[in-house]
Amino acid sequence: LANTGAFEVGFHTSGALSITGGGSVSGAGLMYVGYGMNRGTATVDITGGGSSLSAESLILGRNSSWGSTADISMNVSSGGSLTMSNTIWLTNSESKFLVPVLLNIGDYELSSTGGTVSTPVLNFGKGGSGVLNFNQTDTVTFSTPIASPGVIPGGSGGPGTVNQRGTGTTIITGSNTYSGTTNITNGTFLANNTNGSATGSSSVFVSGLGTLAGTGAISGPVTVQSGGTIHGTLGLGGPVTIHALGETDGDR
Repeated sequence: LANTGAFEVGFHTSGALSITGGGSVSGAGLMYVGYGMNRGTATVDITGGGSSLSAESLILGRNSSWGSTADISMNVSSGGSLTMSNTIWLTNSESKFLVPVLLNIGDYELSSTGGTVSTPVLNFGKGGSGVLNFNQTDTVTFSTPIASPGVIPGGSGGPGTVNQRGTGTTIITGSNTYSGTTNITNGTFLANNTNGSATGSSSVFVSGLGTLAGTGAISGPVTVQSGGTIHGTLGLGGPVTIHALGETDGDR
């Protein structure tokens, strides 16, 4: 299925798009998921090898009012692929969500392998409700820059949240500039960037069954909580706090 202009899933009301079995949806313009929604659900699922969605840019969440309870998510799993030639926004500057707007790699239930997300940059928008979840059971390499830009057309960027939730491994290879929080509660999060900070200036929390490792660098503060583990040859530029029952080895 090909579209020559902008298209929406969930435009002021609930909507859903499911791409499976090697299906393909493409557009030449901007794609909105959850535009002007205050309640209901806007969901896009891209599942299975060969299943793909591509367009110029993607905005998850826009033009909501205060107190929105809308459920908005983009889910890429089991070999599916999401490709944007320009950018992905997790909430635009006009969004005022009180609930997260989710980009899930691997299904949210933590039962699938991951998919591929390709775009020149992934931006967190104003409000701090944008969330990037790594839920996969396998290994995913993520090289797309993650940013909290200061100014965008029509508004400003903001902090976001990156979560390592799945039992698999996420390999971060790029230099990122997002602010906010990085939570590693399961699986392994490898910071293998060669310059800058793998987690931007965000505060990093390692807990539960999570492991932070790698050969790259992290500039923000790192807290290892109960059950969490940190090891490897990471360069840690900020303060490091190890709580009781947290584990660490390797070099700073």
